Amino acid sequence: MNPAVTSHKQGLEDSITLQLISGDYRILQAYNQALNHVAFQLPANPHVGDLELLNQFADWQRRLGETCAEIHRALEDRRIEPREVRNIRRAGQIHMAAFLGFIARLEQLMEDDDDH
Repeated sequence: MNPAVTSHKQGLEDSITLQLISGDYRILQAYNQALNHVAFQLPANPHVGDLELLNQFADWQRRLGETCAEIHRALEDRRIEPREVRNIRRAGQIHMAAFLGFIARLEQLMEDDDDH
């Protein structure tokens, strides 16, 4: 495929394979930006015990607190600077990833409706 030739297009399956092999998710980020969406990488969590679920919940809440602290710091002087927005965005993204990781853990514990 020659990127200089506009008729050469990469397929979705090729894109997925490339990103998985390279660990470079800029294509996914470009899709998100073009479609006005966001994506978060979930942590790999093979164990779903009660203690681990509680740890996941506590981590999510800690990350939420860090996001709130960044917002509080930014508003202390009653003005917002680009650096402060970047800090809030970064903290918020980390918080959302922790939240989605917690939800993924709950889904692992979820029982099918057919079981009841």
